[in-house]
Amino acid sequence: MKKVALFDFDGTITNKDTIIFLVFELLKLKPLRLFLITKTLFKILFLNKNDSIQDHKNEILFILLKNLSNEQIEKALKKYTQKIKKLHRPLILDAFKRLKNEDVIILVVTASPDFAVKKALEQFNVEVIGTKFEVTDNKFTGKLNSLNCYDNEKINRIKLWKDSKKTDINLSIK
Repeated sequence: MKKVALFDFDGTITNKDTIIFLVFELLKLKPLRLFLITKTLFKILFLNKNDSIQDHKNEILFILLKNLSNEQIEKALKKYTQKIKKLHRPLILDAFKRLKNEDVIILVVTASPDFAVKKALEQFNVEVIGTKFEVTDNKFTGKLNSLNCYDNEKINRIKLWKDSKKTDINLSIK
C-alpha cells in the first residue's frame, strides 16, 4: 500500500501567494491587457466579504491567457519559476527529499493554475492537482476546464485522483 503526502502550494510550499508573480510575467507578453484587468485588481484590493478572491484571480488569468499558446507562455513560466524559487520553504523541500526516499507519493493540491505549479515544481517529481484552464487548438480560451480547485473541490479532486490510481492507496478523507 502506497503512502501519500498532501501539500498545498501557496502559503505552504511557498511562504506567500505566488499568483502576482505569474500575473506580472503574463503581462509582459501582452502589456496592453493591463487595462483589461485593472477593474478586477481593484475588486481584489477592496474586496467585499461576499466576493471570492480566487474567482477574481481566475478572472485576471482568463484575460491574460486568452488566445495564448502553451509555447507562448513557456518563457513567462520559466521566469515565474525562477522568481518564486526564493519563496520555497526549505523545510518543505527537505521533506520532499525525505518522502521521496521513503517512496511516498507527494501530491500537491492547489487552487493555483495546474500548469504553473507543475512547471514550478517539475524538479521535485511531484504530482499536481490544480485549477485547470481550458485549451482548445493549443490556445487558452480564457475559461476554466473544470471547477476551480478550491475549498470542497479539492477534496473531490483528491478522491478522483485516488480512484484513477492503479496501486492500492490508503487515503482517508473526511
